[in-house]
Amino acid sequence: MQWSRLGVVLGLAIAAALAQTPTRAEAQTLTQAPTRQPPASSDADALASDITQLMFRDVDWRARMLAGADLDAQAARSGMPSAWTPVAKQALLDEADYAGDDIDPAIARYFARYFSLDELAAGDALMHGEAGRYIAQFYSDPTQRPAPTDSVRQAFSQALATPAGAGFLHKLDDLGRHPAVLDDVAKPAFALGFLDRLADLLADSDAARSAAAQPQDELQRDLLEVISILMRDVDYTGFFDKTLGGAVSLPERPEWLELMKRSAVDTAAADHHEVDRIVAMSLSGSFTLDEVDTALAVLRTPEGAAISREVAAAAAGHAPQTRSRDDVVATQRMEQTAAGRAFMNKFSQFGRLAQSAHPQIVAFEVPRILHRFVEQAEAQEASRPLPPMTEEQAPGS
Repeated sequence: MQWSRLGVVLGLAIAAALAQTPTRAEAQTLTQAPTRQPPASSDADALASDITQLMFRDVDWRARMLAGADLDAQAARSGMPSAWTPVAKQALLDEADYAGDDIDPAIARYFARYFSLDELAAGDALMHGEAGRYIAQFYSDPTQRPAPTDSVRQAFSQALATPAGAGFLHKLDDLGRHPAVLDDVAKPAFALGFLDRLADLLADSDAARSAAAQPQDELQRDLLEVISILMRDVDYTGFFDKTLGGAVSLPERPEWLELMKRSAVDTAAADHHEVDRIVAMSLSGSFTLDEVDTALAVLRTPEGAAISREVAAAAAGHAPQTRSRDDVVATQRMEQTAAGRAFMNKFSQFGRLAQSAHPQIVAFEVPRILHRFVEQAEAQEASRPLPPMTEEQAPGS
């Protein structure tokens, strides 16, 4: 992805004009020429959005974003399931086609804080004229530098003759000389847009639709109650922590990995009953109604609750050395009938049987985890401090 080359062109359009015009300090002493009435502060976002859309209106984001992309290699490094690779590729293509929907608002939010209100008004006026069209040409092809016309030079000179116009152009030139700043805004926006689209595609998969199925008969409803009782104290979060442990990797945002894990943990906790439902639906073909109802009759008793605690302890790797009295009593009650013994024998193989539910659980939960993560990451991006401009970020420094 040639992000830096895009940022470099920010200053090219005004470089020649800046060399022939007053400095920023000198510009503050000039008499301000008639301009539009500065808008109220509530209009800053709208002005920044308009400026951004005009600057990037001709950019071929698909070509820019897919340059050098190797999703197969990235998927191999991240631990992404191989079955997701085609879906991820489609999400990447979709995001590349509509990247401006995510990148433009992110840059606009940056512009709204980077430029003053007067500078935004001056910049918006400039972008609506021939000088704005000239600036936009650089974004359509960073390798080309169109020759400025006399009217473009005049527009730059007029803008630089006002404090607001000079401030806008000088700041724009600063961005052009520090492209990493714009990278720091645009790359995360693209990554979050991609993950949001990936979540949507996964949510529409056959496995996800299957996972949304509801119990249809008495056996499935009773088995759901059995699973809910047995698994009510089990912590599913470790499952998703392993599933998504390396799913997000962006050098500019190392904190995203922990945010993704936290999103997985929060989603798993909120969706405990949904996971139980998916497991019950998947296992319903392995049990008979008599087996399930026999187990349910025991599990509904006070002693039956001890089995739930034993299951949770075993799942967490903390099984006690000796069983509790209630657990022994409940187990003996189940063993009194053939149906109860059959249930216990099958439940002893729960881990193997539940593997059949794994694809549905992942397909159901991962989109929800990704959407939660994207929402929280976008909120962080919106309040992130402005990236500093240092000489280390300048090209060739």
